[in-house]
Amino acid sequence: MNKKSTKYYLMVIIFLCAVWVVVQPVAGQDLNPGIQALEEGNYDQAIQLINQYIQQKPADEKGYFYLGSCYFAKGDYDQAIEQYKKALGIKPKYWEAQNQLGMTYLKKEMLDEAEKVFKEGLKTKERGEFYNGLGLVQMAQGKLQEADLSFRKAIAYDEKSAEYHRNLGDANFKKDVLVIAIQEYQTALELDSSLIQAHFNLAQAYLKQMRFNEAMDEYKTVIYLDPTNKEAYHALGGIYMLDGKHYPEARIIYEEYLKYDPQDSKALANLGTSYYHLSRILAYLLVDGDSLTKSGMLDRAIQNLEKSASLKPEVPETHLYLGKSYLDRGESSKALQSFLTFEKILNQNNYEWKKEDADFWVNKGQALAALGDSVSRQEAIASFDRAIQLDSSKTTAYSSLGATLFDQGKYAEAIPFFQKKIEADSTNASSYLNLAFSY
Repeated sequence: MNKKSTKYYLMVIIFLCAVWVVVQPVAGQDLNPGIQALEEGNYDQAIQLINQYIQQKPADEKGYFYLGSCYFAKGDYDQAIEQYKKALGIKPKYWEAQNQLGMTYLKKEMLDEAEKVFKEGLKTKERGEFYNGLGLVQMAQGKLQEADLSFRKAIAYDEKSAEYHRNLGDANFKKDVLVIAIQEYQTALELDSSLIQAHFNLAQAYLKQMRFNEAMDEYKTVIYLDPTNKEAYHALGGIYMLDGKHYPEARIIYEEYLKYDPQDSKALANLGTSYYHLSRILAYLLVDGDSLTKSGMLDRAIQNLEKSASLKPEVPETHLYLGKSYLDRGESSKALQSFLTFEKILNQNNYEWKKEDADFWVNKGQALAALGDSVSRQEAIASFDRAIQLDSSKTTAYSSLGATLFDQGKYAEAIPFFQKKIEADSTNASSYLNLAFSY
């Protein structure tokens, strides 16, 4: 290549490089990479990129808006407020920034400031977003009727907004107008079935109406959409505990819930109680040789109930089921201590014993009788007698009282109680045998 050609190509390369420099954007002048990082959840990267953009274009209100949105997403609300105010300083009618400023004040529970921002926005231009924000403020202030009206105005501007319908549902849920709340949650979910909170709130509304099957379906949907949602596990477990038929399901649900909150005493107590009931079911179903399975259930019942009692010792039901579990495991002394603690807590609260409490007095009497000494047997007789006073149809009280008297050699006194047991249940062979031995 000759010198003339070399000079020519060199001039062409220099020209092309100059053109490339002109057409390429200066680093930091493109806002899109920062917005993309924000949308992907890379907030620190987004903040860095958007700051670079602002350095090049300090008069662009969008840069401050998106920078504020980064801080909002990070939970740094003070910085978010500062950036939104900068955006509005450049463009006072920038409604997106104004709406986000109000939402940020709401997050900080600065309700007066949030209300002022949304109302100022509505003076400039009525928008569904401002009515929705105002409704959220009013709901937080306890002005539920005003919130209801604001959400309805928001829906009038955008009837396809799932968020607005959900918020209207929340306002009516708080007002205890469950029919409208359920209707609005259903509408919200028709528009966006992925709204986890709408499913959860709908379940809560169903639960208040005692529509248990529908509530369970919604809680299950929440768990499907968010397997870490511990509130849904807890609520679903509570429903399973209600009817006494779903202890296997309750056990599974509470085991899962406690992975996320292992110190929840209520959940531990419910898990322990479900294990106790499962052990009782297994006692009737298991064949010889399977007793270890029942024993394992009782062990787990006691383990969870003891932990619950250590966290919250003032809850009487925990001690009741702890005593029942000890009694079934043959640890009469520990059972009695738990029953005495249960009784003490109720008496301290001036509790009035009812018919349904007869079971407790039978269990306490059984624990006392099993101790075997004469004083305990006398106390057991008094406990069984208390059960009969509360519920004269309690057949286990009659048979237990008869057996205790029989063990003391008081055969004549035992006979009437075995007879009453037979009158109530003529198919129980052991009752006839006990009566025969007494005679």
